[in-house]
Amino acid sequence: MGLGINRIQETQKKEKEYTPVKIKDKDSRKSFVINFIDAEIYSNDKKWKIKDGYVYDQNDKKLKTNEIKVSNAEAALIKAAAKGDGNGKYLDDDDLVGAVFGILATKELKENNSKYKLVKDETNNNKMPFGDADAMKNGQIYANIENNKGEKQHFEIRLSDYFISKSVYDMLDGLLF
Repeated sequence: MGLGINRIQETQKKEKEYTPVKIKDKDSRKSFVINFIDAEIYSNDKKWKIKDGYVYDQNDKKLKTNEIKVSNAEAALIKAAAKGDGNGKYLDDDDLVGAVFGILATKELKENNSKYKLVKDETNNNKMPFGDADAMKNGQIYANIENNKGEKQHFEIRLSDYFISKSVYDMLDGLLF
């Protein structure tokens, strides 16, 4: 309980519930833990769902260890997403920091010695200065990356309680945001 806007007492808010997920970098074999709110992670042909304290694979099979194995670049992008609010141990709505995610992603890809870098932004009217990456208020965090061979990869995290489809977001843009 506490004072809200205009000194009106708020109703008691439910605390955010987090699921600790061990992220294992298949390339370096290093691992780290990020505490996620309910979310889905997409990376080309892989998908994981984090919900109610568990991690599920792309076939909705519950993983026994809450551990996901990702590439070096994917590990860097997850770290960058969690650092949006300055706290790299939790990934939640506070990490939806817009184009700043591109800055963080560039830094993490470099620090992790990844062979991938952000793709140059060719789609937005106002080009993202650090590449095609964004952490949007609709709950979507994404990055498009490529290596020196021209191999591209799309990476995305959708925070379940915040994500709305792009078509709905576009319709509401200007009305609510």
